[in-house]
Parts: sequence; C-alpha cells; structure tokens
Amino acid sequence: MPRTFAATPEGAEKFVRHYVDVYRKVAGNPAQWQEFQSLGTVGCVPCSDLSREIELDDRFDRRQTGKVLTLGSVRALPQKASDPADVVTVDADVRQHPGRIVDSSGSTVETIAEARLISRFKLNLTDTAWIVADIDNRTK
Repeated sequence: MPRTFAATPEGAEKFVRHYVDVYRKVAGNPAQWQEFQSLGTVGCVPCSDLSREIELDDRFDRRQTGKVLTLGSVRALPQKASDPADVVTVDADVRQHPGRIVDSSGSTVETIAEARLISRFKLNLTDTAWIVADIDNRTK
C-alpha cells in the first residue's frame, strides 16, 4: 500500500520525493521491487518499465551501485480550472549519477551514464493515496 500524503499540491510534491527515495532504495536492493511497483498505476508505461528492470535485476541477482539519483527542485505546476481536481503534475529536477549494475560477484554487467533530467510526473489521487500515472523525462 502506498504511503499517504496530503491531497494538496504540496502533498503531491512530497509523494514525488518519496517515489525517488524508494527508487534509490530498490535500485541498490532489488528484492524490494514490489514496494516500488505499488507506486505507479498499471497504465504507467515508464513506471512498469522501471519496475520490470528492477524485478529482472532481482531475478538475476544484480544491483545498482553508487549514488543512483539526486533530486533537486520539485514543484507542482499550477492547476488550470479545466484540470481534474484529482490530477496534479509535478516537475522534478533529477540528476542520474554515473554508475554500474553489478552481479553477485561484483562484476559490472552494465554501465549507467550521467544525465540531468526534468521529470514531469502526472499523479492521480486515489481514495487512499497519490499514485504515478505517467512520467515524461526531458534532458536538461
């Protein structure tokens, strides 16, 4: 069950910070991938892709090393009168640090390039919590 945050733009911003924190945690410990998977809707393709990658890392006993991500500013975009009340868009400044995916012996199986992104999260408010409906990553 996703952690509950206030049903406000500020609560949506805190949820995005939580989403990134959980991603950082499961990237280094993929056995917890289901916790991350629960934070996105079934229809969120980027969420499903990330969850699938983490699940495969768990299955093949791999993990990401290093710092993973740093989160900069996080800002809920102003809602227009025509926007549904239960949908909030949040922009997050994300730095993906260079890193490695290693197997159980510590051998590198994949390298990760550094990237700076603006990640635009589309969040839906359910009866119990915020949940990610889509993520659009744009290179800075």
